[in-house]
Amino acid sequence: MQTTTTRWSASELISAGLAPTIIGLIVLVASAWTSPASLALFLIGGTVVGLGGGAILRGSLTVVIATAGAADRAAALATFFTAAYLGLALPVLGLGIALQFVTPRVTLLIFAVAVGLGILAAAPFLARRPGRE
Repeated sequence: MQTTTTRWSASELISAGLAPTIIGLIVLVASAWTSPASLALFLIGGTVVGLGGGAILRGSLTVVIATAGAADRAAALATFFTAAYLGLALPVLGLGIALQFVTPRVTLLIFAVAVGLGILAAAPFLARRPGRE
């Protein structure tokens, strides 16, 4: 996704990533709740989430690069990647803790609902076009 959309604007990338991320999460959860669990659905859901997430990540990075001045760009990128790595690591730690108390299916469902709600809540702000406040 990131290599095939080099000419897209940040808002186009972010907007394009929102629906696949939500759809992929739904497919991932469905894969765990089928009987037996479906590896094919899991792989499809993971791929779709990856495409959507890649677009959102690239769009967000584009925003940081475009809005940071030359003197502040390195610090802005370091902050962006620190936040991104924390955003990837902390949920995984939370999932590990949750697995001590609930089944993997329920843990995946809770994670997907939390991420989905976060994306839906942020979507109006993430997808707005430049110049629109």
